[in-house]
Amino acid sequence: MSQRRPLVLTNELMEVGKTTTIIEVRKRCPVHVDAEDVWQEICLMLISSPPQFDPTRGASESTFLKLIVSRAVGKYADKVFRNAKRFRPFEESEYEEFPGKQPLPEKVDWFQYIECDETRKFCELLVECKLNKSEVARRLGWNESKVRYRFDLIKPRLLAAGFNLNKVLEEME
Repeated sequence: MSQRRPLVLTNELMEVGKTTTIIEVRKRCPVHVDAEDVWQEICLMLISSPPQFDPTRGASESTFLKLIVSRAVGKYADKVFRNAKRFRPFEESEYEEFPGKQPLPEKVDWFQYIECDETRKFCELLVECKLNKSEVARRLGWNESKVRYRFDLIKPRLLAAGFNLNKVLEEME
């Protein structure tokens, strides 16, 4: 017979949960996501409807909490990436309609905002090859599937940061 009971959040469990949240957010979420905000949302979820812990199943409370936090961060990351796909940057014609607008810069270094050197070089090569993933794979000595996978990973982050890859290609020509 199971002895299910609500998970009681002690100070030790809160520290385990916060640490796990920080680790998971770094692994799964875009750079702009704040781990503290995610942890706060998870705490609200845990307080509003505490999960039922069953000690007879062999897991400790901290392991159970780590599993819950990991799943919650995964759901949060999915939500962030879904919202990034909905993002649509302004076209120049729409920008003209705003009063007090600042003039658009003539030439933009689109890659200055990418922190990782390897990712920046990958993006520059993609633009140089006009998004031809076969050519990028050949130049890097990678499989095409690896190039497509890496591109699919960074594309939502680039869109969320305001990058419009087609516009970048136009400006590079």
